[in-house]
Amino acid sequence: MKKRIFSYSLFTLSLALVASLMSVAHNSWWLPVSEAVARQTQTSCTGAAFQSGTLAAGAMIGQQPQSVTVADFNNDSKPDLAITNYFNWTVTILLGNGSGGFSNPSPASFNVGTQYPYDAVAQDFNRDGKQDLEIVKNSGQVVIWLGNGDGTFTENTNAFVNVGLGPRALVAGDFNNDTQHDLAVVNYTGQSVSILLGNGQGRFTTASTVNVGGNPSGAVVADFNRDGRQDLAVSNFFNNGVDILLGNGTGGFSPASGSPILSSGQNPSAVASGDFNGDNLADLALSNYLTSTVMILRGNGNGTFAAAATYNTGTQPSAVVVA
Repeated sequence: MKKRIFSYSLFTLSLALVASLMSVAHNSWWLPVSEAVARQTQTSCTGAAFQSGTLAAGAMIGQQPQSVTVADFNNDSKPDLAITNYFNWTVTILLGNGSGGFSNPSPASFNVGTQYPYDAVAQDFNRDGKQDLEIVKNSGQVVIWLGNGDGTFTENTNAFVNVGLGPRALVAGDFNNDTQHDLAVVNYTGQSVSILLGNGQGRFTTASTVNVGGNPSGAVVADFNRDGRQDLAVSNFFNNGVDILLGNGTGGFSPASGSPILSSGQNPSAVASGDFNGDNLADLALSNYLTSTVMILRGNGNGTFAAAATYNTGTQPSAVVVA
């Protein structure tokens, strides 16, 4: 299957519905999602076109949404959305109908407490067959909300974990090969990545902190050197590059040879991974915020990469997705 690369831009957006939700962060306050979708133009850096989805009348999200997470939150085998709302400290759930339409459950959102939620990742962290959410907050904490299987969530109290300064993103993986879901938290202000190991019961402990430079903005998990252990690629906003961190299988990471890799553009805002040339090796796509480009890095299968191509995107891409 051929991979397509899509970038989110603040002004010209891709991925129709999801990108429209993201754009509300810069254009409105408590705007009905359906109105926000109707007001946006959607394009992609590959030239592909998308049609806007439909939402139930009155469907809402919160103030300045920061991220969108896709998972099946009500166990109907249809993808749903979780949106972190920065300014009113909530997460909004939109349940999909399988044909591009979405509606809010009741309640439509839940409050994550004080401080601002930036990003979320969905997995079954307590192994009960229901999708849960790990949410990273500007306060330097990661909190877990356990899914009830109907689109609503219950906080796993006293299960929060302190991480580094100014966390902005998180990704899930299995970093110590115990088949449990672990987390890597990108600390923008702290210039580090916190590795949290899961116990399979919805709780986490800090395994290590890996220092990276230049205000890291995003991360992706893949096996870049084909040793059966999960590695990390971390985009660095002010260092204009990407750090390649090779996992040792016990929760520790070390820089790969040649890391960090300099970008062809400026201010990398996010990184994604896929096999873009069909050689069964993990490649990278790096969105460059200031220069409005996406850089493709071809994986060599040993943790090193070679620059392959650079493509223009819409203005100031803030995220990149592979599908």
